[in-house]
Amino acid sequence: MLSSVSKSILLVDDDQEIRELLDTYLSRAGFQVRTVGDGAGFRQAFNEASSDLLILDVMLPDEDGFSLCKWVRQHPRQPHVPIIMLTASS
Repeated sequence: MLSSVSKSILLVDDDQEIRELLDTYLSRAGFQVRTVGDGAGFRQAFNEASSDLLILDVMLPDEDGFSLCKWVRQHPRQPHVPIIMLTASS
């Protein structure tokens, strides 16, 4: 389990309300949260700094979270970082 002490989370979700809600909740729990709204922003943020956890929305405007997950797993930077997938579909 992740300890919240200086742990960073990168969150991608195209819904601004969900991003803000999760950012607020996780920040209050002591995590450092970076949020982006699309796949391109995620790739840029991922390449700029390491994260201890990734939270990926499945449905994004420019690509889906599954393709981002596959990209992360093939990326030499952090191929084993934990990933949580979010979806609003049933």
